[in-house]
Amino acid sequence: MISMVKKKLLVLLAGVLALCIGVCVLTSMPNLAKAEPMDSNPYTIEMVEGVSIRTDNSRAIRFQTKVETADINALIDAGKKVEVVTLISMKRFVPDLSLFNDSFNVEGQSKKIVFSVENGNLVDNGDYEVPVKDGYNLYNACIYNVQESNIAKDFIAVSYIKVDDAVVEGTYTKVIGGDLWTAAKAHLASKVTWDETSDEYKNVSALCDAKYAKVATIKGFDNETYELTVPEGQTVAEAAANDARIANELMVDGAAYYKGINDADVTLTEDGQEFTAKMNALAFAHSGDRWNAGENYGVAIGTLTAEDTTVIKVPETYNGKPVTCTQRYAFRYCDYLAKVILPESLTTIAGFSFDGCTNLAYLDAKGVTQNLYTITEAGNTMFTDDHKLFRDCINLETVIFGDSFKSANSNIFDVESLELPANKKLDIYLSSAGGTFNFSASSNTLWSGNVYNYDANGGCGTWKYNEDETDVILTLHSYKDGACVNCDTDQTKGLTYVYDETLDDGNGNKGGYVVFGGQRITAYTGTDKEVYIRTTYNDKPVLGIGKWAFQNNTKITKVIAPSVKYVGGVAFAGCTSLNYVDLRSFEVYDYQVSIAGWTDHGNLFRDCIALETLILGPSFRMDDEIAIFNVESQAAPESPKLNIYLSSAEGTFTTKTTANVLLSENVYNYVNQKPYTCGTWHFTDENETVIELAPENHEYENGACKNCDADQTKGLTYVYDETLDDGNGNKGGYVVFGGQRITAYTGTDKEVYIRTTYNDKPVLGIGKWAFQNNTNITKVIAPSVKYVGGVAFAGCTSLNYVDLRSFEVYDYQVSIAGYSEHGNLFRDCIALETLILGPSFRMDDEVAIFNVESQSAPESPKLNIYLSSAEGTFTTKTTANVLLSVNVYYLSNDNKPTDTTKTYWHYDKETDLAVLWE
Repeated sequence: MISMVKKKLLVLLAGVLALCIGVCVLTSMPNLAKAEPMDSNPYTIEMVEGVSIRTDNSRAIRFQTKVETADINALIDAGKKVEVVTLISMKRFVPDLSLFNDSFNVEGQSKKIVFSVENGNLVDNGDYEVPVKDGYNLYNACIYNVQESNIAKDFIAVSYIKVDDAVVEGTYTKVIGGDLWTAAKAHLASKVTWDETSDEYKNVSALCDAKYAKVATIKGFDNETYELTVPEGQTVAEAAANDARIANELMVDGAAYYKGINDADVTLTEDGQEFTAKMNALAFAHSGDRWNAGENYGVAIGTLTAEDTTVIKVPETYNGKPVTCTQRYAFRYCDYLAKVILPESLTTIAGFSFDGCTNLAYLDAKGVTQNLYTITEAGNTMFTDDHKLFRDCINLETVIFGDSFKSANSNIFDVESLELPANKKLDIYLSSAGGTFNFSASSNTLWSGNVYNYDANGGCGTWKYNEDETDVILTLHSYKDGACVNCDTDQTKGLTYVYDETLDDGNGNKGGYVVFGGQRITAYTGTDKEVYIRTTYNDKPVLGIGKWAFQNNTKITKVIAPSVKYVGGVAFAGCTSLNYVDLRSFEVYDYQVSIAGWTDHGNLFRDCIALETLILGPSFRMDDEIAIFNVESQAAPESPKLNIYLSSAEGTFTTKTTANVLLSENVYNYVNQKPYTCGTWHFTDENETVIELAPENHEYENGACKNCDADQTKGLTYVYDETLDDGNGNKGGYVVFGGQRITAYTGTDKEVYIRTTYNDKPVLGIGKWAFQNNTNITKVIAPSVKYVGGVAFAGCTSLNYVDLRSFEVYDYQVSIAGYSEHGNLFRDCIALETLILGPSFRMDDEVAIFNVESQSAPESPKLNIYLSSAEGTFTTKTTANVLLSVNVYYLSNDNKPTDTTKTYWHYDKETDLAVLWE
C-alpha cells in the first residue's frame, strides 16, 4: 500500500510547447525566480527553477515541484494522508491560499492539481511513477490547451503540502516567471534533446500525450480511409499535416495529391472519438456521352480554386468508376498549379483544359494519344474540341503522352497573350520506345522540338520514371570526339566515312577512315549546323577529310575534326557560313598527297568569308605554293578576320603563297593551364569545342604581367645572390647582372622596368656595370632594389628618371653578385633629373657617385632627390656631386601637407611617376 502511494504521487514541471509527436526538448528558463519556504515549514518543498518541456501535445506549460523523499516517506509510514498540490494561474490572477479548494479556476487558464492516492494524477495514467532524484520526489503538473491569446502572458505556480486534509502552514512556495511560453520556445533552438529511452521521458510522454489523443478517420477518394491520431489541443488539419504516413499516401513532392484537410470541412460524427474529414480538392462530373466518358467520370469544369494545392494527382476511379477525361476548362487559369499527374485511364483532354496555367511545369498524361476528337450529345455530333489545351503555359517543361501522340491542331502549345520565352524549354516524352510525335507546330509554340521515347533501362536519348513515378529521368548522349561515350552513336548524323589503307596515322600505322562522298559529291547530308567528325570509326582512326567533302555547304558554321591529319582540295570551298574549324592534328598541307584516291588539293577554304577561327596542328606549313585562303566568287572581307590557333605553345605557321585574302596576321599559340600567357589561347569546356583568348595586352605591375608573369622589360638578366639580405632577416635574392664589364640589359626599350620578384624570390640588387654606357635608356623603375653596384648607370647619358625607392644605404664595400668597390654610380648621367631613394639615404664611404668625367657638366645641377618618406634625411660624404642640385623632396602620397617648410611629392595616380604637389 505504501509503495503504491509513492507511485501514485504525481507530477509537475515548468513550461511546455506542443507541436510534433513524440519529441521532447529540455530547455531552461532563467527568468524564473523562486521563493524559499517559510521558516515554520517543517518540510523541504520548493518549485524547481528553469525547467520546461516541449511535447507533441497541445500548447502546454509544465511545472515541477520537489519535496524531500524522506519527509514524504515518513508521513506515509506514519499512516498520514499526504497530498502535494500545485496551483497554476496567469500572473495577473495570483492564486490566494485562501482559495485552497476545488473551485479554483480562472478563465480556464488555471488548474488545481492534486497528487494523492485518492485522486491519482492529472491524466489518470496509473502507471506513472513520481521520479526520485538526489533524495527528492519530483512532482510534475501541466496546464494544457493554453489559449492562443494567452500563450505569451505571464504565469505563476504555487505548490504546498496537505497532511490529513490540512494545509501545512508555511509549506507553500511559488515560482514566478515572465513570458514562460516564449522563453520555452526560444530555448528550443539549443536543441538539447531528451534521452528518449529514459524513464523520465516516457513518464512525461505518458503525462502529456497518450491520454489526450483521439482517433480520426480520414476519408479520401473512392472511400479509401486513413486513421489519424489527433493529440489533445490539435485540430484534425494540424494532426494530418504532421502525420508522415498520410503525407506519403496523399502528397507529391511536398504538395497534396488532393486538397489538404481544412478544419472547416471536418464533420464531427461524435461516435466515440472518430471524425470524418473531406479530402477532395478536385470536383468530378458524370460526363455522359458528350465528353466521351459514357458512364464514367471526368474532372469537372472549374475544379480548383486559388487556395488549392500546387500539385495534383487525379485518381483512376471515382465512386467506383474510371476517371477518363478532363472537361473543357477543367484547370483553366489555375496559375498556382505546378504539377499535374493524370491516371492512365484518362484518355481525353478537352479544349482549354490547362489554358492560362502560367506556372504549370509538369504534366503526366500517359493515357492520352491524341487531342483530336468529336464531342457528341444524344448521339449527335456537336463539335471537335481540340483547341488551345496549353495556351500561355509559359513555364511548361515536361509533358508525358501515351505510346504516340498526334494532333491536327498546331495551336495546342501556343502563346498568345504573353511573351514567348526566348529559350523554349517544353520537351515531349512518349511512353513507348518506338512511338512518334505527330505535330505541326506554329511559330508561337512553346515546344522546343525535343521528343524522347521511354526506355526502362535508361538508354541514351531516352527517359524513364523516377522511383515513385512523379518525375522523369532523362538520359542524354554524352559526346566526346564525335561519338557518344555510352552508345557510340554519331554526334553528327549524315557523315559518310570511307576507308583508305594508304594513310599513315603518324606513328607508322597504316590505314584509316576519311570523310568522303565521292567525286564532286558531298560527304555530309545532315542538317546540323555544327559538324562533329569522329576520331575513330569501326575501331580505326579517322585520319582525313576528302576532296569536295563539304564544298558549297552554306549552312554549316562549325566543323570539329580533332584527329584529321589530311585534308583534300576544296573540302570547305564555298562554305560561306563557316566560322570555326578545328583541325588540331593537321600540320602539313601537301598538294600531291593521295586522300581517298584523289590529289591536287587547292582552294581549301576558298570563299569561306565568315571564317574567323582555324585551329591547326602544333606547327603548320604548306609544301606547295597553292591558294587555300583565297576568294573568287564572293566579296572579300573589308579586313581579314581569319585567325590561326596553333595547338602547341611554341609552334610556327608558314605558308608559301601570297593569295591569303582571308588570312589576318594573328597567330596564337596554345597554353593549357593557368596562368595563361597573354596572347595565347585555351579551351574553356571539357569537350574542347569552345576556345578563349588570353588577354592580348599584358597588365603590368611591379615589372611583370599580372596575368602571365611575362617581363615588362625584355632583355634583362637576373642572377641569384644567396648572400643578400631582404631587410627582414631573410637571405637570398636576385640581382640584375650580366657579368664582369658586361651589360645586364640587351633590350631595346628606352624605359626599363625591373621585376620585384623572380622565380618567387625578391629582386634585391642591380649589379656592377648593369647598364653602363647605355645611351638609349631614359627611365629605370626598380622598386624592390636595396643594393646597387658601382658604375651601374655610368655613361647613361639619356637617363632622366630612376626609381630606387627601397635603396637606403650606398656601401662601397658591400658584395653584390661577387663584386664590391662601388663608385661612380651615376657618373656622366647628365640628363638625370629625378632620383627616388629610400625613406632616408646615406653613403658610408666618401666616393663619387654624382660626378662627371667624360661629358660636359650641366650649367646648373638639375638632379633632384625624392625621398620615399615624409621625414627622411639625405646624406652624402663626398663633395663630388656635380650633377646634384640642392633640392630634396619628401613623399606625402595621399594629400598635400600644410607644412610649408618642406617640398612634398606624390605618385601620380595615372602615370605612377613622381610629381610635386602643386
